[in-house]
Amino acid sequence: MRAVRVSLILAVGGLAALVPAQQALATTPHIRGPIVSYKCPPAPLFCTRTLRPGITLTHLRAKMRSGTNQDIYKVSWPLGDTHVNLNAEALNTPSANGTIQLGTISSWASQSGPSGLLAALNGDFFTSVGWSAGHPSGMLVQNRHVVAFGTGGSGVGYEANGRMVMGSPTAKPTKFLLPGGRTATITSFDSGSAGLGSIHGDQVVVKTIAGSGTTPTIPAGFTGYIVGSAQAPNPFPNMLRGSESVANSTGSDTREPVAGFRFGDGDGAVATVSLPITLAANPVALLSGQALVIARTTTPNIASVGLTALATHSRVVRVTVDAEGWSAVNDVMGGKPQLVSNGKVTYPTAWQDPPMMSGDGWQWEYAHWRPAVAETATHGWFIITGGVHYGDGVYGWSWGKMLVQLGAQNAMGFDNNSSTELFAPGNGIWSFSSGWEREITEATALSYH
Repeated sequence: MRAVRVSLILAVGGLAALVPAQQALATTPHIRGPIVSYKCPPAPLFCTRTLRPGITLTHLRAKMRSGTNQDIYKVSWPLGDTHVNLNAEALNTPSANGTIQLGTISSWASQSGPSGLLAALNGDFFTSVGWSAGHPSGMLVQNRHVVAFGTGGSGVGYEANGRMVMGSPTAKPTKFLLPGGRTATITSFDSGSAGLGSIHGDQVVVKTIAGSGTTPTIPAGFTGYIVGSAQAPNPFPNMLRGSESVANSTGSDTREPVAGFRFGDGDGAVATVSLPITLAANPVALLSGQALVIARTTTPNIASVGLTALATHSRVVRVTVDAEGWSAVNDVMGGKPQLVSNGKVTYPTAWQDPPMMSGDGWQWEYAHWRPAVAETATHGWFIITGGVHYGDGVYGWSWGKMLVQLGAQNAMGFDNNSSTELFAPGNGIWSFSSGWEREITEATALSYH
C-alpha cells in the first residue's frame, strides 16, 4: 500500500542570484541539464515580488529539453538574516506517539501560524492513520522536542537566522558512559518524587533547577551527583527531548522509557563531553552550569555504582551529545530524498529509485509537481516546479538536475505530486491544481520578525 504524502510549510525569499527582476531575455544555465533556458513569464503574470527586505518571491518559466515547460516558484532569503525564522510545523497538535490530524497549510496558517509568516512549503511524506490522521515518514523535531523519530533517512535541520543543515539525522538516547563499558540513560528531567518510582537501575533522573528558588533534594534510596561547572556547563537544559521505550544493550538490556536524546547523523560517530562529577548531599546547592543527577541505590544499580566510582576517583563523567553540526538545530523536517549534496545531483540516473522511495516507482518515476528546500553559499530557497498546464511535472532525477542548473549547492526533496504546495499569505497558493490544497500532517514555515 502506497504511503500517503504529506506537506511541509516553507518560506521562500530573495531570488536575485537566479534572475534579474522582470528580465525580458531568457537565461541559459551554464550547466547543461533538463532546462534549456528560463525567463519571466509573460504579463500579466508576476516575475519578482519583494516580501521583506532581501526576501523575494520569484516566478520563472523554464523551457525544457524534453517534456512540458515548467513554472518555477521560489522564495529566497539571505542565510544568516537575523530577522528570519525557519520552523518545522505540525498542522495540528501531535499525539503522544506523533500521529497528527490532517489539515491544509492555509487553515493552519490562519489559525495557528507564526507571527510574521511569509511562506510555507509542503514537507515529508506520511503514512495514513485511519481516514483523518497520519504519521510522518521521517523525523519531525519542534523546538528540540522529538515528535516523530523517523528511521534514519534524509532530513533538514533548521537553525537560527534562516540557516540549515542537511544529512541523515537520528535521535539516539543520551548516555552516561560508566566504567566497564556500561552506560546509563535518562528517564526524566526535573520530575517530582512520583517520577522516581519508575526509574530503572541503569537510568538516572536529571534535575536542572538552578537559580529558580527551588532546591532539589536527594530522596531516600537514591544517590545524588552534581554534574557540570561554570567552566564545563552541563548539556541538559537544551538537550534533545522526547519519549521512547528503548532497550539499553550496555545497561540492563530491557525496554525502558527514555526522555533524553542526542542528534546522530547516520555515520555511527558518537560525540561526547567530559563533565566534572562529585557526590552530592542534602541540602543540594547548584551553581551555574551544574545539574543534580539522581540514581537508585537498590539492586540492580548499574548507574549508581558506576557514577559513584567516577565521582570518587576520576571526578569526570563522559556524556554523549549531539553530532558535530547538529547542536544548533532546533527543528528537523524529514526529507525524501536529499536531491543535491555539495553541488552534485545525488540520484541522477533515470529509472533508478533512491532507496527511501516507494518500491512501485510512483514517487520517483512519474512526472510530478515537486518541491525542495535548497541553499547556495549565500541564500536559502523554498522552491517548487510544475507544468504550465496543471498536473504536468518532472521526473525525480530531472528535479535534482534542474536545481543544480539554477545554482543549488544542497537541496532536500519533500512530498510530491498532489501534495506539492507553496503558500505565501497575501500572494498566492501554488499547487498541483488551481485552488487545490491537500490535507497533510506537517510543513516548514518561514517567518520574519
